[in-house]
Amino acid sequence: MRLSEPSEHSGAPTATIKYHLRERRSRLGVAMEALPHGPEPDESSPSTAVARRTATELLRRCAWRLNSALADSSRAFGMLVAALAALHHFGYACDTAPLLPCAQQAAQLAVVYLDLVEEAPPRRNRWQRRWR
Repeated sequence: MRLSEPSEHSGAPTATIKYHLRERRSRLGVAMEALPHGPEPDESSPSTAVARRTATELLRRCAWRLNSALADSSRAFGMLVAALAALHHFGYACDTAPLLPCAQQAAQLAVVYLDLVEEAPPRRNRWQRRWR
């Protein structure tokens, strides 16, 4: 399939289609990037170091790809680290084992939502107004 086909079907520019195809490879990243973003992790907190290790291990165990060189600039990864750091700070479990089932469920949910978006009927007029 050529990229022009989904572009014609949806009315979205080809560059937008290419962008979303690249982003879909990292399903959790796509879902997280769409959310409002909270505060950055507090790098001076010991909880952040624990959270960063846990987040990295969760990604590895779920077979999610994250370029470690880009992890610090990823808003989605930063949100995950900040959330895990808050859990650790307040005394909640921040180990991989209890969080792994949650991460696996989040991955499955992200797939469901992305599939819903892909299967939605074309809304040509909406895209044309937005992108032209």
